[in-house]
Amino acid sequence: MPRNLYNEQLKPTGAGLPYNVQLVPAAADLWTCVDAVDLTNGGADDQTIVNVATSLPASLIDIEISGWNIGQSAENNGVCLQLGDSGGFETTGYVSATKTATNTELKTNGFYACRDADNDAANEFRALWRLLRWDPTLHLWFCWVNGVENTGSAARTTFGTKTLSGELTQLRLTTTNGSATFDQGEVVTRYIS
Repeated sequence: MPRNLYNEQLKPTGAGLPYNVQLVPAAADLWTCVDAVDLTNGGADDQTIVNVATSLPASLIDIEISGWNIGQSAENNGVCLQLGDSGGFETTGYVSATKTATNTELKTNGFYACRDADNDAANEFRALWRLLRWDPTLHLWFCWVNGVENTGSAARTTFGTKTLSGELTQLRLTTTNGSATFDQGEVVTRYIS
């Protein structure tokens, strides 16, 4: 049976109708989960950068990073996902835009879950980053992010792309220019390779 990019099995819905297909859900064991990461460093609240996944396998095609109750020590600092390969983390060359209902912010140093001006230190942030590999030979990744503060004041969405210089092997979260520390939150990563 043919499969799509997510390794979901496609099957015909009617005899002799090759273009009429329905998705058969992918088996749960296609996803590999990475241990949850405590952003507070055991309560020390001293980290501006947190590695959320390292030693990722080659040939990744789909990655999800779920952030729960992410909090920071200062206002006006976005939560940023950066990608890395064997040469280290890449901090430039991202093409990304983050939007609320009325404002947009462009970024070139990562995929942000919220605009800098939208993040209040007193609030908690929830977000889901989704990375899809477009072209393995170019190491091109598409990313979209959906997030909201615990106040529910506004949804945030981001879309962007990043071409790495090699295979994606690691992921990290940071704050805008590493200028605030994480003081709460947890991140869970899972992937399909």
